[in-house]
Amino acid sequence: MSRRAAGLGVVALVALLIAFIVMPPWPIVLLDANTLAYAVCHRIPSHSFSIAGHQLPLCARCTGIYLSALATLAALATVRPKARTFPGGPVLGLFLLFIAVMGVDGLNSLLTLIPGAPSAYEPRNWLRLLTGAFDGVAMGGILFPLFNMTVWCDGRDVPAVTGRILAGLALLALAISAVVLSEAPWLLWPLAVLSGLGVLTLVGLLNVALVVIATRREGSFRTLAELAPFVVYGLLLTFVELGAINLLRHWLESSLGVVVG
Repeated sequence: MSRRAAGLGVVALVALLIAFIVMPPWPIVLLDANTLAYAVCHRIPSHSFSIAGHQLPLCARCTGIYLSALATLAALATVRPKARTFPGGPVLGLFLLFIAVMGVDGLNSLLTLIPGAPSAYEPRNWLRLLTGAFDGVAMGGILFPLFNMTVWCDGRDVPAVTGRILAGLALLALAISAVVLSEAPWLLWPLAVLSGLGVLTLVGLLNVALVVIATRREGSFRTLAELAPFVVYGLLLTFVELGAINLLRHWLESSLGVVVG
């Protein structure tokens, strides 16, 4: 066994042990989406969808964001592998619009939780889901080229998202929203697992990029095999971050009576 392989095995073992300690049960093994969601989402029942009597791990808005972002990243990795150029002005403008609309709807929803505060309209979970889904398209469309330009030495100098691709991603966001809104009982576990995977993927990709930058290895990888050790470090950092947030939130809610979210 090479030193690199041995080192990778040690790191993976350490990551596993730390994950068991700070965030049991280990989400990769048991797909504990609720544990992952607890670190990034308020999970207010009235703002969430329930299927077969079980609340989904993420609120309606976060469900749209993370499912759509995960689908966007998967789609772009298929049709535009290693594309590292940001979208052109019109597409980027639509991304900003998606983010702004989600922000406005989120602010309106927040105002309804404040006694006496005015709001423009009554919030609806389907609207939270839909605006979140389009925000997820924007997040995925921005994160994809950002990650590629940070990591790959042979990245492709083409826009990650074109107008035609954006149209397809918009249809994908609508399809995801329709699937969630159907609330079919058999969708409970697939949606829960994909929600947790979405959280892990988005936070994980950011952390992998940060590790690459911190070690001054930007633009030095050609294959996933070369990147693998940094993926492990990024996932380790992700587990520690999410676990720390979970512990802090639990302490605030149980000890101080502070309701986070």
